Amino acid sequence: MKTRILIVDDELSMREFLSILVEREGYEAVVAAHAEQALELLETSLFDLVISDVQMPGLNGIELLGRIKARTPETARS
Repeated sequence: MKTRILIVDDELSMREFLSILVEREGYEAVVAAHAEQALELLETSLFDLVISDVQMPGLNGIELLGRIKARTPETARS
């Protein structure tokens, strides 16, 4: 099973770029256009890594990662 990476960015061009880069390295990329969409995906899917933009409208990347950590305390932060 491939490593699954969730990419969260409000800019379409950045989501596309990161998705291509991740897939070229042999990983599975899943994209979300905003933090709320990422949280919905995290409700139903497991990911090995989340890459998030910091500055996004609504819930920002730091807040998103805080919510992920609150839901799954075993999640590593770096």
